[in-house]
Amino acid sequence: MNRLLQRQIKKNLSKELLEDKAIQNLLEAINSSYENYEDQISMTQRAMKISSDELFSANQKLRKEADTNKETIQNIQQIVKTLNLKSTHNPNDNLELTEVATYIKQQSKEIAMVSKEREELLKNLEKRNQVLSEYAHMVSHDLKSPLRNVNSVINWIMDDNKDQIDSTCTSHFELILQNLEKMDSLISGILEYSTIDAVNIKKNLIDIEGLIDDITNKLAIPDETEVRIVGKLPTVEGNQNLFFKLFRNIIDNAVKNIVNKEGLIQIGVIDKNTEWEFYISDNGKGIKPEYHEKIFEIFQKIDDDATATGIGLAIVKRIIDLYCGKIWLQSEVGLNTTFFFTLPK
Repeated sequence: MNRLLQRQIKKNLSKELLEDKAIQNLLEAINSSYENYEDQISMTQRAMKISSDELFSANQKLRKEADTNKETIQNIQQIVKTLNLKSTHNPNDNLELTEVATYIKQQSKEIAMVSKEREELLKNLEKRNQVLSEYAHMVSHDLKSPLRNVNSVINWIMDDNKDQIDSTCTSHFELILQNLEKMDSLISGILEYSTIDAVNIKKNLIDIEGLIDDITNKLAIPDETEVRIVGKLPTVEGNQNLFFKLFRNIIDNAVKNIVNKEGLIQIGVIDKNTEWEFYISDNGKGIKPEYHEKIFEIFQKIDDDATATGIGLAIVKRIIDLYCGKIWLQSEVGLNTTFFFTLPK
C-alpha cells in the first residue's frame, strides 16, 4: 500500500512539486509512518490475541471452580439436612454422624485450597491486566505520533499550495487524510478494547433513557433516522463509561446499517425477573446468519465499509461478558436486525 500510495502521488504531481522539499519530506514521513504503523500494529494484535486467550482461559477455569464450589456447598447442605432428620428419628445411629463429620472436614480443606488457588490466580490476572494496559497505552502513543506528523504535513502542503494543486491531487490528499483518521480510530479502538477488564465495574445508578439521549446527541445520526424508545427503560447499576460504550457501539452499528430513506431504530427492554433483556432493532440491510457470531470477534468486518474498524461489537461483547450477560441477534437480510443482550439485576 505504501508503494502504491507513493506511485499515485508521484504520478499526479508536477515535476516542480516533486522537486519541492516539502513534498520530499512528505514522502519520507509517509514511508516512515507506514513502516512504524504496520510493525507496531502487528505487535499489538499479537499481544492482544495472546493476552485475550490467556484471560479467557483463566476466566473459564474460575467459572469451573465456582461451579464446583457451588456443587460442594449444595452437597454439604443436603448432608446436613439428612443428618438432622436422622438425628431426630435415629438418635443412636452415631456411625453416619462420624462419616459426615469426616466428609465435611475433607471438603472444607479442599475448598480452602481451591480458594487459595483462586486468590493467586486473580492476583496473577490483575498483574497481567496491568501489564497489558500499560503496553496498550505505550503502543497507542507511539503509533499516533507519526500519524499526527503526516496529517500536519499534508495539511500544510494543501494550505501552502492550494493554488497549484489540481482537484485530482486534492482528492488524493483527502484520501490520505481519511485513512489517517481511520488508523487513528483503529488505534483508539484497540486501546479501548484492551483496557476494558482493567476498568472498575463499581455499581453506580445509571438512567438508561438519559444515557440513550446523551449517545444520540453525540452520534452523527441523519435527520431521516428516528431513534425511538419503546416503553420505559430502567435504572440499572454499573459503570457509566462501560454502559455508554455498550449502547453507543450497538446504536452506531444500527445507524451505519440503515440504507432506507427513512430509518428507524427502536430500543426497549423486557423484565426477566433476575435480569434485564435489552433489545436494539433497526430497519437496515440485515446480517447474514453465517456472520451472527463472527461480528463479535475483534478486527472482523462483514462488508467493505472503509470507515469500519471491526472493533466496536467486539467491545460490546467484552463488556457483556464482564457483567456475566449474554448477547445475540436476529436478522432478516434486506429488512431488519435486532440485537438482544442481558444484564443481571
